[in-house]
Amino acid sequence: MPGKRGWGWWWARLPFCLLLSLYGPWVPSSLGKPKGHPHMNSIRIDGDITLGGLFPVHGRGSEGKACGELKKEKGIHRLEAMLFALDRINNDPDLLPNVTLGARILDTCSRDTHALEQSLTFVQALIEKDGTEVRCGSGGPPIITKPERVVGVIGASGSSVSIMVANILRLFKIPQISYASTAPDLSDNSRYDFFSRVVPSDTYQAQAMVDIVRALKWNYVSTLASEGSYGESGVEAFIQKSREDDRERIGQDSAYEQEGKVQFVIDAVYAMGHALHAMHRDLCPGRVGLCPRMDPVDGTQLLKYIRSVNFSGIAGNPVTFNENGDAPGRYDIYQYQLRNGSAEYKVIGSWTDHLHLRIERMHWPGSGQQLPRSICSLPCQPGERKKTVKGTPCCWHCEPCTGYQYQVDRYNCKTCPYDMRPTENRTGCRPIPIIKLEWDSPWAVLPLFLAVVGIAATLFVVLTFMRYNDTPIVKASGRELSYVLLAGIFLCYATTFLMIAEPDLGTCSLRRVFLGLGMSISYAALLTKTNRIYRIFEQGKRSVSAPRFISPASQLAITFSLISLQLLGICVWFVVDPSHSVVDFQDQRTLDPRFARGVLKCDISDLSLICLLGYSMLLMVTCTVYAIKTRGVPETFNEAKPIGFTMYTTCIVWLAFIPIFFGTSQSADKLYIQTTTLTVSVSLSASVSLGMLYMPKVYIILFHPEQNVPKRKRSLKAVVTAATMSNKFTPKGNFRPNGEAKSELCENLEAPVLATKQTYVTYSNHAL
Repeated sequence: MPGKRGWGWWWARLPFCLLLSLYGPWVPSSLGKPKGHPHMNSIRIDGDITLGGLFPVHGRGSEGKACGELKKEKGIHRLEAMLFALDRINNDPDLLPNVTLGARILDTCSRDTHALEQSLTFVQALIEKDGTEVRCGSGGPPIITKPERVVGVIGASGSSVSIMVANILRLFKIPQISYASTAPDLSDNSRYDFFSRVVPSDTYQAQAMVDIVRALKWNYVSTLASEGSYGESGVEAFIQKSREDDRERIGQDSAYEQEGKVQFVIDAVYAMGHALHAMHRDLCPGRVGLCPRMDPVDGTQLLKYIRSVNFSGIAGNPVTFNENGDAPGRYDIYQYQLRNGSAEYKVIGSWTDHLHLRIERMHWPGSGQQLPRSICSLPCQPGERKKTVKGTPCCWHCEPCTGYQYQVDRYNCKTCPYDMRPTENRTGCRPIPIIKLEWDSPWAVLPLFLAVVGIAATLFVVLTFMRYNDTPIVKASGRELSYVLLAGIFLCYATTFLMIAEPDLGTCSLRRVFLGLGMSISYAALLTKTNRIYRIFEQGKRSVSAPRFISPASQLAITFSLISLQLLGICVWFVVDPSHSVVDFQDQRTLDPRFARGVLKCDISDLSLICLLGYSMLLMVTCTVYAIKTRGVPETFNEAKPIGFTMYTTCIVWLAFIPIFFGTSQSADKLYIQTTTLTVSVSLSASVSLGMLYMPKVYIILFHPEQNVPKRKRSLKAVVTAATMSNKFTPKGNFRPNGEAKSELCENLEAPVLATKQTYVTYSNHAL
């Protein structure tokens, strides 16, 4: 027997042996095919102890054929590795000395059912055949040649094949050592108690894969697995481990089968050899060759020795088995790298209970050493909630919290309180800004300008009238009602400041009082004037007696009676609904919360505003009606015509106000537009009254004092008679008989002129 050579010598020559096997034929058993199995290809090597071997020399057949094409790498290479290991053991003087290992190697054709049929060869020697009823032609008993007895099996490759074969081998107590089957199911010692393997279970492989995924900070990966128990169980183990480690998602595909099991084939044969050596040492001490205690070999005892082996494998790694027959987890981690047009596997780390990864050795297409991101869903940004994909807990859609919602947690959004809006990143809520009409706002410039000019003009008129209080023009305009009317005009202008001032309890209360009061005072005074003129001339048509309630005191009483109705309504309003300021968050609650604003305003709704101004509008309309009725009065009489023009213009102003005010109720600038429209309309109404009724008088008082002189007084009868006669004549002249000046009722009484003669009217001097 040749002397022992080192591992390096044999390992260096193994590729040469494998290369030769690629070109050698698949040798039938004993140069022939056994009877009863016409499709069974096998190799038989005689020895003192025979080991079985199962290898996928051929692939799966098609179209009814059991076997297909020859598998060189995964079949021939592994088969030759077993032959190499047997040859090396048989030539090793220290391992099973004087004991030769033989082999019976079968082809599984990569199909579990075919492998089961083939593996029956291993148990034929254990099946007792009854030959008592069989006689030869000469009458003697037949000579039955039993096949070689297989004490252990090396294989199979695929987990599904190993599972199928293990089920029958355990019945005959034949130990089995696999070199490639890694399915976790094979670790079940209650079902596969005679099965062992020199490759780690997929449980370790799955843990190593999970550790790699964790180290690279990936949470979404895809697996490629072969069809059958190995691939499917391996993926399931990976999924289970990933769930235990809180990984996210694993995509699955079936397209790849693991390679590179040559070293494990050699380790499996040596594990069987070391177990037999230890068994021979214990059962046949000092004996050369096999002793009776090992003829035949007890499979149960051999299994115990297999589970107890501990030696260094061909790659230098320890070969041991645990109580379930599993080898410890040991992996070299390779990366398939493409560089400079060539592809190769590079070792980037290892795993032995723990991961040792050399990230700097990695290379990624297009990014070099930059690690690619492998995740199903990117983390949601602040303000986005996760909407998990059904059935895929690690994949989700990021949905932004919309409108006035903010992010409560990773999966929920919630609406902010009514007075708040979400922050910029929608992770919380913040108060909605509160706005009001500021004094420096462009919307306040025009109303304030009109108010200031109007107040100055009003005060100028009042001071002028007070300075010339006893002059004929002031007296003729009705001093008492004029001062009341000017007070109302002043309040109309002053209301602008209340409308722009910051709303609070005091400001809102003053708005309720003075917004409608100034207009009520103005139109009550004008209504009293137009009513007085109307009644005087209506009475003059029937009799010469003066109508009642035309004295200044009566006129003031009527005016204040009309004003008191406005004040009474305001008092009732205060009792029913006390005044206060509010912040309206609905008025400018825009779709985009960034532009939402709370409006600080008084509790005066549009309906309340209509009611507040409604009485003033009624006075204005009534005054306009009387102005229309007195339109026939000669223009020389008092202020009937100026009052009429004033009311016509005022009606036009308020008719324009209504559509502008209520048509902008849905505008984002409602606060500014409506406040500006209201204050400008009130100021224009006051300006019309001030300009048409008092500015001409002030002009005469200041610039034409010669016209502001006392004239002869006339009786009411004379005045009404003159007015009545003037209405009967169409032509009018400019002749002023007797040089009459303006009286209390007439500005400039013109004498009627006929085509053929002039008529002069004389009057008695009677005070009204």
